[in-house]
Amino acid sequence: MTTSLLGALLGLAVGAIVFFTVEERAGIAVFCGITALAFLLTALSPAPILWGLLAAEIAVLAWTGWQIYDEARSVLAALSTTEGPVAAADAGSLAAAQEDLDAAAAETSFRLDLHEDEVTAVLQDALGENETPLRRITVDIVDGPTPTEGTIAFDAEFKSGDYEASGVLGVSLAGGVVEVEVRSMDLGSLRLPGFARGAMGDYVDQLLESVEEVNDLLAEAEVDVQAITIGGDRLVVTGVQRGGPEITATALLTDLAGAAAAVGPVGDPPAEVLGPGRVNDTFAEGAVYYLALGDSLAANVGAPSPKDGYVSRVHRRLEDRDGRSYGLLNLGVPGETSGSLLSGGQLDEALAFLADNRVAYITVDVGANDLLGHLTSPECSADLGAAACRERLDAALAAYEENLPELFSSLRRAAPQATIVFLKAYNPFSLGTGIAFEKDTSRTLDRLNDLAENAAVAAGVLVADGFTPMEGKAAWTTLMLDSPPDIHPNALGHDVLGQAVVAALE
Repeated sequence: MTTSLLGALLGLAVGAIVFFTVEERAGIAVFCGITALAFLLTALSPAPILWGLLAAEIAVLAWTGWQIYDEARSVLAALSTTEGPVAAADAGSLAAAQEDLDAAAAETSFRLDLHEDEVTAVLQDALGENETPLRRITVDIVDGPTPTEGTIAFDAEFKSGDYEASGVLGVSLAGGVVEVEVRSMDLGSLRLPGFARGAMGDYVDQLLESVEEVNDLLAEAEVDVQAITIGGDRLVVTGVQRGGPEITATALLTDLAGAAAAVGPVGDPPAEVLGPGRVNDTFAEGAVYYLALGDSLAANVGAPSPKDGYVSRVHRRLEDRDGRSYGLLNLGVPGETSGSLLSGGQLDEALAFLADNRVAYITVDVGANDLLGHLTSPECSADLGAAACRERLDAALAAYEENLPELFSSLRRAAPQATIVFLKAYNPFSLGTGIAFEKDTSRTLDRLNDLAENAAVAAGVLVADGFTPMEGKAAWTTLMLDSPPDIHPNALGHDVLGQAVVAALE
């Protein structure tokens, strides 16, 4: 019996070594094989042979135990040693990366294109600013079957001697937030299976602290990432700034405003129909509510006061039409994108409110900030057909197409009886000048609005056409002719947008 039990322990020890150094299934097979052999030999062998077998088992078990102990001691020492020098980042690559990061942070929209050497330099520089056990890290960007399915392989050297680690990271997007997943990890000669990586907990988090530095930088900058491309030795991140100014290309806006001023307002101004609302705030008590979500349009930007915004105007018309009083909650956030609306808190606040209150109407406007910053980027302001511009726009539209169904389904689940209206985006550059940029941007906004309409119809959401009545009327309905020019609607523009919402409801 002793021989059988020692054989099982030996099988467990040897199997564990194979499990963690070769392959998981092979380790299990070795354990089962040695254990079965030990029981078989115990049952069939005479006593003298069993004594010899017992001695051999003890010797091998002692050797394997020492190997496991020695490796575990080395791993723990490597992971727990945070003091010591850090290798210097490549100065040229770090400077190039920092220049790209600074440029991205200064723009409303960005396309950050980093070579793997630049990613390595950023992470290596971060090692010196954090207490990690790593002395050096090197990144290798690996192509995947598609541009969005590449991976980031890394090799790392610990501060405690020559002990090394390697692994593969997967990078994905969830509502505009970058998520880093450990696909595989080896510590020295140990290959960590999934459950072992989870069991190591804080050690793995500490090891990856610098690898996640890129994601931390994006989060601190309040960036809504719209697309990530990994391949060709490059990491390309496309996105927009959350809560920032919608447009930063002041020179372009000034040129457009100058052209419009030279032509003068085209045609007659639209008629103001709804008039100001009764609620000069973003909240009013009520037994039943109208809930508004969105970006700067819902947030009354451009309107002289909250009662002049389209939300308050629609609220008044609903009360007059239905012959009853409605409460109002306007959650609009300037600069909001479809991604930041999902993950930045506005949707969560709306869902919490819907859980505790009766809501009859919900309006949503979002999408302009997903796109407009790209339209005025250097790659697009000269030619919307340029390859670099198309890459930006396609990434933004793909993210928008993915985000809206999630938004609509979340609202519909939370408020199955409410009437939900989505307001299409208008083109603030449609000033009636007839220039190519004006026409091209209108076609691009059409693509955005088509995606929104398809998602809305599929979710049973009404669609308000805020695009058509503003087309060619931006000189009348926006602040584009002000100095400095502003893409937001004035009081008349808010009334026109309110009319579109009311028309959808009626």
